[in-house]
Amino acid sequence: MKISLSAYNIGIFLILLAFLSCESEKQYEDSDIVGRWEVYKCERGGKPTQTLNGAYFEFTDQNQLFTNFTGEGIMSGYNIYNNVIVQQTGEKIRYKIESMSDDKMTLSTNIRNVDFVVDLVKTSSL
Repeated sequence: MKISLSAYNIGIFLILLAFLSCESEKQYEDSDIVGRWEVYKCERGGKPTQTLNGAYFEFTDQNQLFTNFTGEGIMSGYNIYNNVIVQQTGEKIRYKIESMSDDKMTLSTNIRNVDFVVDLVKTSSL
């Protein structure tokens, strides 16, 4: 079976175009999230909720996390792997960093089979 030269070139071009159009995701590091972040908007199960008003996350430069996200205040170690913050103590909750700027961050997580999307604002640096 012969493939024409133009069909071959088109195939190579499409593969190259697909490869070049893939944008690499920014990889966040521990130092990127250090500070106090407070919830200003939250969705639970795809619907807005105000039950997490007053929730916060404090990340230190010694990989310590202080949060009241699950209701009670806890202190935990944390690590970041592939833009996922892994809480090390208690429920090993995983928070995916969906987006981030200097003063805003959006996290998503699933707790007890319920999806959460949390918008945070940075209130201070530690």
